[in-house]
Amino acid sequence: MNEGFPLLDSIPIGAFAISRDFRILAWNPCMEAWTDLPREEAMGRDLRDLFPRFRDGVLQGRLETVLAGGPPVVLSYQLHGDIFPRRQPTLVPRVRQCTASALPGNGGALFAVEDRTDIAAKSREARQELERREAVERDLRKAIAEREMLMRELSHRVKNNLNMVQSLIGLESSTLPEGQARDRLDAIESRVNAIAALHDNLYGFKEGGDIAADDYLASIARHLFSAFGGTAGGPVLELDLDRVAMSPDRIVYLGLAVNELITNAIKYGGKRIGLSLKARPEGHSEVTVTDDGPGFKTPLPVRDDSLGLRLVMMLADQVGGSLEIDGSGGGTFRLRLPARAPSG
Repeated sequence: MNEGFPLLDSIPIGAFAISRDFRILAWNPCMEAWTDLPREEAMGRDLRDLFPRFRDGVLQGRLETVLAGGPPVVLSYQLHGDIFPRRQPTLVPRVRQCTASALPGNGGALFAVEDRTDIAAKSREARQELERREAVERDLRKAIAEREMLMRELSHRVKNNLNMVQSLIGLESSTLPEGQARDRLDAIESRVNAIAALHDNLYGFKEGGDIAADDYLASIARHLFSAFGGTAGGPVLELDLDRVAMSPDRIVYLGLAVNELITNAIKYGGKRIGLSLKARPEGHSEVTVTDDGPGFKTPLPVRDDSLGLRLVMMLADQVGGSLEIDGSGGGTFRLRLPARAPSG
């Protein structure tokens, strides 16, 4: 029986008490089970003889302050190791934390010993899982970086190939006399340029992000004026573009449609050609191409040879938009785009 310490026998943790000279005064059942040391053998013995780790200078020095009435000290497994080894070693090493507090009056110390093996194992598993996840994250970041680099390289190569195709078409067109064949080649060249301009915007762009539609449409318009309208006395380009972002798979259709409309305006319009892009509060967008030419009767007939207009209508339908045409007081082509493209 633990004389003077009967409560220690009923608590579910290891507990014992020592006198000022390290003699064991109490030894509860948990300590018996954890150390294979019966109470009869422990009582009255010097703790340092039974568990030599307590002769360690640092550990003993810390306990001396407690035995002298000082504040409690924590003897952790991480710092001191297993200071209560079992007589019969176990396959799984136990992790225990011990707290020593001064006993009032007699200068001894009371020890509370907690078995934290399960907690330590879970902590170790958590650290291992965290390390595994960090390794997976590093691998994913590396794979994403490599994929982005490959995508940029692919876009750059496609852009170069498109520029080469465009140059070849231009060279072929320059060998033809003025006429329908040359006009058709020039139209094809401008369409290839619209796609190449998109790849200029895609270079260095992050997948999943949007592209500035105003910059893209402005680059197309300026190229067309440089190629077809840049003569003295030729038409003047007026831009009125709001800042609007669009997805790459949607903006390419818009770019091709604008390419056709501006090409048509340069050929048949007046001296001023306008391109506007407006963002509406409800999330819709409007792209308008205007000219101050002689105008035309509406509805505009779609002839078999009206490839450009049929292409614009098809592209508008592709993005779920609508095309409005007004030929009074010049030409006005307004493409209304919904906030989101139709699925599929």
